[in-house]
Amino acid sequence: MRPIDSICLCLLACLMTCCKARDNACSVAQQYFFKRVDKIDLSQFYGLYITLRGKNSDGSMRIRAIELRLENGERIGIPGYEFDVKEASPDVFSNIIKFAKHFGQKEEDAMSFCIEYCRKMTKIVNKLRVQEIKSNLELGEFIIFRFSSDCALVYKKKNANVKNSKWQSVFSDKNKISEQWYFLKF
Repeated sequence: MRPIDSICLCLLACLMTCCKARDNACSVAQQYFFKRVDKIDLSQFYGLYITLRGKNSDGSMRIRAIELRLENGERIGIPGYEFDVKEASPDVFSNIIKFAKHFGQKEEDAMSFCIEYCRKMTKIVNKLRVQEIKSNLELGEFIIFRFSSDCALVYKKKNANVKNSKWQSVFSDKNKISEQWYFLKF
């Protein structure tokens, strides 16, 4: 065997080992997730896009932003961290009011509602140990729970409306792991 062949075989073995380790990490994340997700009302995530950034002083994940993505294409974003909500600039404060009104809150209660909402979502995200939660109602009624840069679980009720053809193909039997859950590998 030529030295170059040996090097190629070693590289291939390393790549396969890395892929297997990533698959195992995704599998462990899924098992952990399913143990905790049963106790959570998933409907609260429809239309939300939650992105994380760094960690809080206690080691928990910090939400960078929470954005509502509505069917009509409107997007309403608020800071995802309690301190950032309290220190919001006037243009961000107008989004805080819109966000709170979307949930039926009065304008004078918008700030306290959004602070509590951020606290609640931070607890849930940390309980589920996800990196991101995405749902865009323009695309359809489904929620993506991302665990890493290369794997996610997607929740879709049996007869939920999926408007985007790319996403319709995701909801095939090959990706299905249970009645309402699909595995997505990037």
